[in-house]
Amino acid sequence: MKKLSIIFALISLTVSQLQAQSFESFYKKSIEDYKSNPKKYFQKVCSPDFIFITGHSGEFRNFDQSIAMVSDDRITVNYQNEIKKVVVSGEVAVVSGISIHPQPNMIYKDAYTYTFRKMNGEWKWIMAHHTKIDYKSLGISDEEAVKKAIEASTDYIYAADYDSYKKT
Repeated sequence: MKKLSIIFALISLTVSQLQAQSFESFYKKSIEDYKSNPKKYFQKVCSPDFIFITGHSGEFRNFDQSIAMVSDDRITVNYQNEIKKVVVSGEVAVVSGISIHPQPNMIYKDAYTYTFRKMNGEWKWIMAHHTKIDYKSLGISDEEAVKKAIEASTDYIYAADYDSYKKT
């Protein structure tokens, strides 16, 4: 019985390692897909009930609001993503790391936690949470840079809300 338990534990460990490697490969390719076309990436990978919790305000944004933000091509120029940890448990995967988003007047450096779930055989991004590490302004005061970034973000959200409203 002891041998059977050890064999089962080894098989389970091997399966979970393979799942983690499979997801990690998906996620690394995913980063490149995001850089090349963020809007298309969101439409393909995010679940319709996707939620993003912002790093600068803790605000919750839904799928439409999030896709409006990524529709601006400036956010992917020189985008960097450093994976710190990947955990896969069955059909759920959690990734944590550091992302850096250079923009015209600001550089955002956030810690992130992304949650994915396997749905109909495909990994879907269901939740993102960013925590501010450092925001550096470029050529203007920090206060002015944050104000401009929040105003731009708000404009995207209003545009997404307006587009959703027009559809009803």
